[in-house]
Amino acid sequence: MDAIISDAFWYFICTEIKDPKQYAAHNEFLLDRIAANYVSFLLLELPCKDKKKPPVSEKTKDMFFVKFYNHLAQAVYHALKLGFPKNRSTIESPIMKRKLLNTFSLLFTGVVIHSAKFNRWSNQSNVVHAPDDHTGVTLADVHRPSGGGPIKSKPVLTEFRYSTIVERYLATHKYETFNNIKGWKMLITHNTEAQKAIDLKFA
Repeated sequence: MDAIISDAFWYFICTEIKDPKQYAAHNEFLLDRIAANYVSFLLLELPCKDKKKPPVSEKTKDMFFVKFYNHLAQAVYHALKLGFPKNRSTIESPIMKRKLLNTFSLLFTGVVIHSAKFNRWSNQSNVVHAPDDHTGVTLADVHRPSGGGPIKSKPVLTEFRYSTIVERYLATHKYETFNNIKGWKMLITHNTEAQKAIDLKFA
């Protein structure tokens, strides 16, 4: 997990803070290593701190990995604050937190989860909170166009198969069963402000 956080920290810097074109080779290397460590971590039988108790249950692991992108984004957030103390005001801004969530939700779920929340993130660097339970998670894009006004809902064709990071791992290891799972496509309409207003009227 330490290796995943470390590589995710540098990947975020190379893609969101530095020029990604300049660090393209570094990013490819970091993504390959994150993918390998993440899959190893998924398959690991996690021991319990109390040796009298059995290892961590599959149910607990599932709960952890469902929100893995949020946990990782939060860990990188604290690492950035410690690494760049003079830039804390920028790092602690909602814009930076949203960038972190968008980056890692895309990598670890295959889609950008715009409704993922950071309001429970601690400002203490030694504390990582579980994210809010986002019942009814959506792919709502909360960005407003430069001219203002509500955002129009536009269906986006999205393909689901593996998460971005798992697909990279399978591709680099060239498994024979890689193509056994077929992807499926779905038109997703963003749950925007305009759509929310329509839903409210028809409620």
